[in-house]
Amino acid sequence: EPLRRSFPVAPLALRMAALLKDAQYVAGAILFFLAGLSSARLLDTSLTPSPLLLGSAVCGSLVVILLFGLVFVWGAATTPGMKSAGLCLVSFDGRPAPRRQRLWRVLGGIVSAGSFFIGYLWALADEETLYWHDHISKTYLALSAALPANEHR
Repeated sequence: EPLRRSFPVAPLALRMAALLKDAQYVAGAILFFLAGLSSARLLDTSLTPSPLLLGSAVCGSLVVILLFGLVFVWGAATTPGMKSAGLCLVSFDGRPAPRRQRLWRVLGGIVSAGSFFIGYLWALADEETLYWHDHISKTYLALSAALPANEHR
């Protein structure tokens, strides 16, 4: 039986819209990161595709994704996508999520995505439509409008 939440879990469609908005920002940052590879032509340097170059691009992209999570979720308690969708992060007890729980959310997000996104698909089967990282961190996204004004971060 689902736990009674102080504030209802935000609709899945709204949470997915916020996730896609954040994915756009991350993709833009990764493209900016990868643009350095194309600038090699300007320097009359040729880059030949190699496993090392591909591995470097993948690792650099993963670092950008991790930094996005750390800066916005752990540091600011909200992401641009969450803010534009009117969502806020709260703990299972209804209070704003403290930094420790937000760090667990970032780490749980790695697990959710690193399992071929099964942690995100889990919301389709979960009674409360929560992701794995919601369960791991004991946090969830609620509508900002549902919280009292002094509960916003």
